[in-house]
Amino acid sequence: MAEPKVNSNGQADLAVHYVSERKKRGLPRPRMALPLTPMIDVTFQLLLFFILTMQFRPPEGQIPANLPADQGSSGPAVTPLEPIRVRLRAAPQADQAVQIEIDRYDIVLAGWGQLEAALAELQSQFGSAEVPVVIEPGPKVRWSDALNAYRQAQRARFENIAFSRG
Repeated sequence: MAEPKVNSNGQADLAVHYVSERKKRGLPRPRMALPLTPMIDVTFQLLLFFILTMQFRPPEGQIPANLPADQGSSGPAVTPLEPIRVRLRAAPQADQAVQIEIDRYDIVLAGWGQLEAALAELQSQFGSAEVPVVIEPGPKVRWSDALNAYRQAQRARFENIAFSRG
């Protein structure tokens, strides 16, 4: 057993201190070395993976465009066109197929032929086939009825036709 150490007050330190076998023998502390081979292997595998899976494409979001050379005044401001909304509702009576309303014009129609005629008249009033037609089928309206409304808008020569939730 080792002799007790004396502290700064001159009193003996009676606490037991552990001394490792390595210190008792006076061996130097072992140096720790990281194994670099696995880390280099993983690095090369990742490099090889990214090289083999890389695809060369033109950068996204860049569209080549030729701007006009003149700095003249801009044309008249284009106002967005208000859509024509065709609302389809399930008929309250079983003998009727569907109720057709053209919103904003307070037109209630009885059949598909009347819808085509009303849309053709509205198209001639606007003078443009670019006016949007939005078909809004309500709940319990069959898909075939919504498709019939789409066909009638096509027959009236509208080009911008969409569906919306009613």
